[in-house]
Amino acid sequence: MIPILSSERTEVTEAVTSVVDRAVAGGAPACKLLVIADESGSWLRQFSRLARDERGQAVVAVKRASQLACAQRLGFGGAFRLPPSIGSVTAALHAASRPLFGMAVTCLADAEALQTCTERRLSIVMIENRSFWYEQMGEGVLRRLLAALAGRLSAPSVVLPWPALIVGDISIKNIRREWGELTSDGCLPGEPVVMHLGTAQADRRDPIRAAYRKFEKHDTENSTTSQPKIRPVHNLPQGDRIGWWCTDRPGSLCEGGWTASPNGRTPAGFKWRLDTHEGESQFVPDLVDPDEVSHFDGPAVRIPPWATRGLHSGTVAHLLIDAVAKEADREGKAVWISRVCSVALGEILRRGGRWWVDGRAVPGE
Repeated sequence: MIPILSSERTEVTEAVTSVVDRAVAGGAPACKLLVIADESGSWLRQFSRLARDERGQAVVAVKRASQLACAQRLGFGGAFRLPPSIGSVTAALHAASRPLFGMAVTCLADAEALQTCTERRLSIVMIENRSFWYEQMGEGVLRRLLAALAGRLSAPSVVLPWPALIVGDISIKNIRREWGELTSDGCLPGEPVVMHLGTAQADRRDPIRAAYRKFEKHDTENSTTSQPKIRPVHNLPQGDRIGWWCTDRPGSLCEGGWTASPNGRTPAGFKWRLDTHEGESQFVPDLVDPDEVSHFDGPAVRIPPWATRGLHSGTVAHLLIDAVAKEADREGKAVWISRVCSVALGEILRRGGRWWVDGRAVPGE
């Protein structure tokens, strides 16, 4: 029997559990918890108390598309819309049985472990352009990414709430190699920042304080001296490159299409300004609520990476993207999905419609 969290009427709960039981009897894996989203929001308060790994093995049933963004932030493993069908429930149960990224990683959370490396140089690993990716991916994803890296390195380490990682007895070359393999699907941030911790005795006595000084110095210097990396954006189903995007406004615009950069904020992320060499500008918002698609002018709407992570059949991201895409189709707009992996690209192509995409799965990235 699958545990159920529901404040809905008895007949609604019974109808949902009946379909879930049939799906399990037909061979679908049982989830750890079934949550039926209600209008009061009590499901959010109760579910948010669970540990992250428990949430990733739960399935949520939603009535409204606007509930999907909350479910995605909370990390549900699977989702289906009400009223339920045997197909949608089966897909959600299979999605919740997949391991959550980084869930099984154990990372030493005790700074004393670093004392075993006092005779060797310690390294600090953080995400390049941290504030941008913190907004776009969420702190939890970045922290689990660094924890997964620590697990692959198998060295004394500690993940700090920046988030960042201090690791000992590992060369920068090996750190970058493991990072590259970990992020090879292209849906996660690209290059890390890897710095050596100072060799001063004070830094050795308190490596965490020394690390935070390094973080602050890097962020201050990087904000004024670095040039943002520019990445191509392609149009589907045609496949041609239509523009470029970067994390900050570049010194000059790219040839061959518009250049997009953040220009303000929306509740879901950023408002993107698309500039051309002809002096024209258009705006594309980050959004996750299908009802907001008609509120914005412009050629497209963008779903931020935190809302599209884990995109495959039966996931919250799959339902959320489909709901936004339906409204965009009605409005004659494209949907921009950033940092797509090969699995996500396949789901997008199977659905059809107009898309803008970027990421390593897209040619020219």
